Amino acid sequence: MSISVMTRSLTGENMTFRMPQNLSSQLQTNTGVSILEAEIFAEHAASLGHHGKLVEAAVKAWEERGDVSGAEAERLLQAAADAVYNYFIQREAVGISNHDHPTKFYRITGPILARLGAM
Repeated sequence: MSISVMTRSLTGENMTFRMPQNLSSQLQTNTGVSILEAEIFAEHAASLGHHGKLVEAAVKAWEERGDVSGAEAERLLQAAADAVYNYFIQREAVGISNHDHPTKFYRITGPILARLGAM
């Protein structure tokens, strides 16, 4: 079975396009495995999104600490490091081992990375 798409050209003529065979066969089959894989990918995305929001909030709290020092500054730094650590673990669990992009995107600074043991 092939999937066809009917469209109208610029001149007004009807045209039919057939999906490439290697793509159309993948779109037709909804097996239990493909449905399960879609659910797993959705859970991965939800988990990464959740942990990303936690990182964003913790890093923002660390950046906006103002003149807070001592125990409160230590608590904010540790909270940010914990959030980043958990986020990195989630990324690695889904097969993403490079953390350069989120480090820049979430503005994860040196003190937080140092707390994680990064050089």
